[in-house]
Amino acid sequence: MSLGPVVPPFRARFDVAQNPLAARNALGIVPEPLWATTPIAVSALPTPAAELRGKRAFVTDSNTTTFHATVAGGGTNAIGVTCDGTVWYVG
Repeated sequence: MSLGPVVPPFRARFDVAQNPLAARNALGIVPEPLWATTPIAVSALPTPAAELRGKRAFVTDSNTTTFHATVAGGGTNAIGVTCDGTVWYVG
């Protein structure tokens, strides 16, 4: 006697194929802010703070490409940056 495939409860209520955001919201997954997914200038980065620790962004005007250097604007380098809670750094 087969009962069929087992479907997790959240999947049964929120079909990801039909409504991907409903399933993400049901699991408490909050979409990233726009600055985390869209290339921006260094000056548009939020001020570093403890709640931003580990957050990433992509900047278009970094003055350096040296790994783990503190990022500053005014350059021509497009590069990924990470916040450590105190500063934004390359990497």
